[in-house]
Amino acid sequence: MDLSRVVVHREWGGDSKKRVDLLMVIDHTYGSQEGNLVICIENKVDSRDRENQLDYYAGEVHDRYSGEHDRHLFYYLTPDGERYQNEAQNDWRLLSYRDVIDLLDRLLDLGKASMSYQVAQYISDYRSILKQEITMNDESNVLARKIYQTHRELFDFILDHKLSFEEQLMPGLLDVIREWGYVAHDKSQGKGYAHFLTPALDELVPRRGKGIPGRESFVFELDFYGDKKYALCKALITDGDPEIREQLAEWIKLLPGAETATGKKWITYFKVRWNFDKEKLASDPQALRANLEEQKEAIMAMVSKVETCLLAHKDELLQMRTRKEKK
Repeated sequence: MDLSRVVVHREWGGDSKKRVDLLMVIDHTYGSQEGNLVICIENKVDSRDRENQLDYYAGEVHDRYSGEHDRHLFYYLTPDGERYQNEAQNDWRLLSYRDVIDLLDRLLDLGKASMSYQVAQYISDYRSILKQEITMNDESNVLARKIYQTHRELFDFILDHKLSFEEQLMPGLLDVIREWGYVAHDKSQGKGYAHFLTPALDELVPRRGKGIPGRESFVFELDFYGDKKYALCKALITDGDPEIREQLAEWIKLLPGAETATGKKWITYFKVRWNFDKEKLASDPQALRANLEEQKEAIMAMVSKVETCLLAHKDELLQMRTRKEKK
């Protein structure tokens, strides 16, 4: 096949909420007959169709490719080749993952000699993934299914109560922070946010903040919350007493390079940013430690700069802490 005649679209369609999973358009013009072979594939895994969804897709394809010699093929692909609703869909042919595996087997048997090694290996790997991960036909997956069915309540309980990546990472993060000589109180930590201070600042910073478990008015924060693939370390003035916030901001903003990000609740300075893949690091404590150690110099330089600034106002800080805590 001349691949220059083939165009493949993912998530095809004009409506952002109604798009075909895969649309392949093959120019099959011969002589004076101009036309396209249009192959439409809707893949369903553990979900039901919306009302008239397949009819809508078929109508969109027929309207877009309505030439006299255009041909249309519609495939409804599911793991077991069963339709997930009872509504009749005459245009659509049922296709299972086993059918796809059989097609890949035939493709490799008949065409492997003419393929590059990389292409053949890619198809072979994909076929193996379908067999092992989706069709559940290999012995290990059959055994896993039996074990799950026997102990369903136990496994469901474990899955419902499993630790998030943030919760798995926190102990290792705090260990490294403390090894660097900083103070990180257990009560001051949040999901995806590790908070710490230098020993000197821990004795001086007022505890009149809001939205942070330890109520510190100022902390250094290591932010690894959410789906982002990076982490941030920053100096943070927390929500809380407006006089304390204003005074801390007046001191810190005078530092060179003190770019400010002010939200409704937080004021942040000096962000250190680096790549941080939680999913990978959560299962590898050594990789987590190495990841943090690479940033140690930059983080400690930022912390030292801010600490020096605040310690220049040691007496004022102590007065704010003592005065506010007595009220």
